[in-house]
Amino acid sequence: MDEALLQAVRNWLLTAKADLESAEKLAEPPNPILETAVYHCQQSAEKAIKGFLTLKAQRF
Repeated sequence: MDEALLQAVRNWLLTAKADLESAEKLAEPPNPILETAVYHCQQSAEKAIKGFLTLKAQRF
């Protein structure tokens, strides 16, 4: 498989992981910021999907 394609997929997934980690930290007690945590969850899911679509050579 093309190394550039794999790197693009890897970048999307690493960014998705970073968003999810941010969400987890924002949701921690004692002062959770849930609206922002949920936003980062959505962003994480979107970036993971973009990684999958990139792998399958689909436009988004």
